[in-house]
Amino acid sequence: MGSRKHDYSISNEIKLKLKETSLLKTFQLTNKSQILIMAQGTYLFKCYGAEGGNNNVYLGGKGSYIAGAIYIDKDSKSFTIDVGGKGPDTPNKGKANPGGYPDGGASGNSNKAIYMLGSAGGGGSSSVYLNNDKILVAAGGSGSAGNCQGAPRGNLEYSYEYEYVGVNSYKLKTVIPPSNSQCETDPLNTYQNYPPSGIGGGYPCGKRGSSQSIQSSSSYLVSSSGMSYINRDYMKLVEISDGNSNSGRTGNGEIIVNKYCSDENCYNCLDDSNKCSICKDGYHSNSNGVCKIDCNKFKQNGVCVENCDPGYFISSNNECIKCHESCSKCDGIEANKCTECTGDRFLENNMCISSCGEGKYGNRTTNTCDQCSPRCKICNSFFECTKCTNGYYLSQGNCNHLASQQYEIYRFSNFNKRVFKNCCD
Repeated sequence: MGSRKHDYSISNEIKLKLKETSLLKTFQLTNKSQILIMAQGTYLFKCYGAEGGNNNVYLGGKGSYIAGAIYIDKDSKSFTIDVGGKGPDTPNKGKANPGGYPDGGASGNSNKAIYMLGSAGGGGSSSVYLNNDKILVAAGGSGSAGNCQGAPRGNLEYSYEYEYVGVNSYKLKTVIPPSNSQCETDPLNTYQNYPPSGIGGGYPCGKRGSSQSIQSSSSYLVSSSGMSYINRDYMKLVEISDGNSNSGRTGNGEIIVNKYCSDENCYNCLDDSNKCSICKDGYHSNSNGVCKIDCNKFKQNGVCVENCDPGYFISSNNECIKCHESCSKCDGIEANKCTECTGDRFLENNMCISSCGEGKYGNRTTNTCDQCSPRCKICNSFFECTKCTNGYYLSQGNCNHLASQQYEIYRFSNFNKRVFKNCCD
């Protein structure tokens, strides 16, 4: 494992408002390591350390919370997940109690403790590993002992223990465990006096309390909590809060994995969850950090296509934009931008209409409004007029001048007269 590095630049508590991101997986306590394989992308790990055990009266110290974001490149990565377990509560006064999984400390064992309130086991830390390195740790709280509650888990700067200020009186103080502090998870030995509680797990773990001859010195019996940790070679700190707050974790720990980037087409947004630096294949990041699709041809409904579908036109930036519903082809989204029509509509003045105006007919072959023959007012086709304009009469689908109609009447009348005269002479 990599060595523990203290980071004194982080304040006691950092609380940033995280946007809701897509939940990928939640890990609960299983008392064994769990494996998570992640593809390329930026992910948010939210870790909660476990609470220390309760003795017969007093509560264990609360667990910590820390969240970090990590970018995974094109090669998938395998993470090891350890979720911390709550320190077991005291079943028998003074008897040794094991710590919570994986690194909560066991309480001490003592024959003398039958008269005391008991010492409880410490809470385990919740950790994320990559390449056998710890990259994120949420510390656990220590177990309670005698008449003193457990120490809440620490943050990146320090852990907590209790300071004796008088008989049955104590106050919480911060401590910095040595970076090589070992996790004393076993009860070690049988104490002749009252035994200490279990340490809180972390990186490093807490420091074991000291055995006391009188219960009024219970603050010394309480072991310190663990410290939280983030490996900045891998992760970016997003949020942290220690157990000395109402938001501290109770019960078992938990690890939640979410997508971090707000842009679903983004791989790397580690510097800013709202701005992408590396987009998915086929996309590029614009000046605002938004992933835009790369298209050598055209883009339709967010997908790159060779040609736009029927009913779409190509915009100035090579996007396929849907025509007005009346058009089959167009050069704009408005109803008066049609270039072709389908069905029972006909093109007239760049609009697809259901019936053509006077002097025109609907050509069902071309779906256009075409001109009737000259002197025709209403027609079914160029060669089939059904109503003529003024000064013309309809004859066998054609429009003729009224003067020619009078001549035809005169010619027909004279013909009848000659026929009548010849037959009767």
